[in-house]
Amino acid sequence: MEKIGISKNSENVVSEVGSKIDSLNKKRDLDDITKKEIANLKEEITLRKKSYTELQNDANSKILDIALEKDIATLLPKYNARPKAAKYIIKEIKDKAKMENNRLVFKNEDQTTLRIDGREANLEDVVKMKRKEAVDDNNDMFFNIKPQNSGGLDSQAGGVVVNNTKYIPRHVAREDMI
Repeated sequence: MEKIGISKNSENVVSEVGSKIDSLNKKRDLDDITKKEIANLKEEITLRKKSYTELQNDANSKILDIALEKDIATLLPKYNARPKAAKYIIKEIKDKAKMENNRLVFKNEDQTTLRIDGREANLEDVVKMKRKEAVDDNNDMFFNIKPQNSGGLDSQAGGVVVNNTKYIPRHVAREDMI
């Protein structure tokens, strides 16, 4: 590369190599050395483009992983995921996620777009789906699927029922009402 005036450390190597190839191709009588230089330059461009594409794909994949991990982790408590199961749930969801046209898309096993109610599934839809699968299978390994105590009208809820009709908070009820 240095032989033809291009530094390997140059930021615009691909465009510089392309310019050199164009200038060499403009010569009418190409000798064997020039033809070899052109072939070498074309090979160098191909290798650089491949290397750049691989680096870009790797960086995009890492960015997607970090963003997904953070977003999934914030949703899991809302759906009663077990803290120790988070890494497994995150892995399962990340396996379904793909980037298409700079958008996050979730895929089925056959690589078709995952749809819920006729629209593309979003991250929360996928977490809900995972929880629903756990509930349907009665499997509480990853999610706490037991019904949560909502406080209701039981005696420990902090209130009383007066004359079988009216609920009054315990701190408001008088002794003669109970």
